[in-house]
Amino acid sequence: MHLPLSKWNVRGVLRWPLLALAALGLACGGPPVILAKMTVNDGQFTFAGHPSQWIAATPAIDDLDKAPVAILVEGDGGACQSFDSKRWRRFLTKFTGNFTLVRPVTVVNRLCDTPAFGRLDFLHRQRELAALIISVRAAFPGRPLVLIGYSAGAGLAVLHAVAQPGQVAAIVNLSGGLDPLDVVLRALCKTDGCRADTDAFIAKMRLNKTSDEPDKVRSGRFFAQLMDLPLAEAWTKYQGPLLVLHGEHDPSVPVALVRSSLSRLPVRPNLTTRIEATWGHDILFKRDAWVQIDSWLRASLVK
Repeated sequence: MHLPLSKWNVRGVLRWPLLALAALGLACGGPPVILAKMTVNDGQFTFAGHPSQWIAATPAIDDLDKAPVAILVEGDGGACQSFDSKRWRRFLTKFTGNFTLVRPVTVVNRLCDTPAFGRLDFLHRQRELAALIISVRAAFPGRPLVLIGYSAGAGLAVLHAVAQPGQVAAIVNLSGGLDPLDVVLRALCKTDGCRADTDAFIAKMRLNKTSDEPDKVRSGRFFAQLMDLPLAEAWTKYQGPLLVLHGEHDPSVPVALVRSSLSRLPVRPNLTTRIEATWGHDILFKRDAWVQIDSWLRASLVK
């Protein structure tokens, strides 16, 4: 017996990172992963003629001018999460290591729970990320830039790195996989019935049918764009330092698919993969994940 695949099933899969983020408010106490002393400040950038912001935590360490600046590129599922200044700052002070960690306030955050959210497509995030990076590089000149992509944000990170060669010093892929949405959805299926339902869902989304969409949820165009992203080609083309962190029990991006996709990448010494036995898709909020990121960045970029 299988459950019929609907748009709501897919949103349930894509909502995992957002539910985990909502739970952060219940588990944000305690000291930072590495350091206790840091400065938190705000920056501004403009996208599509509208002002927006980012928040950054910078540690009090020696040789700060050589330390990486890491931008968190979050996932983007079928639900939204609104901007909360206190939550953003708690996140930064909890997980910043020997690098500056930047968390942007995106259009998705600003329009959360409004009719305009449902009309957003996915591709606007590529243009928004480019505008954000210009602002962050101006604020922290001369320091290596790292993109930490979580879930679908990992795809945005690698697409930008390939489009702007030399701009990104390293990428961290947190539970992002290396394949577009349609491949991931098919990999989640265990039965013929599920596969048939998945194929029907994919076909419907590719038609960009949006007339039956409620105001505050994603459109068919949004899902179709996720399916059409050239991610496999981008991950193959990207040759910079890459850290892939994934959970053995990830319910959104199957670890078997990640292993298979990684096996097709060109072998290179600057690719590090770590599959953690007890993690799921909530890797963004695992303290040990950020300890590993910090250690890897120091080994890969700090000379």
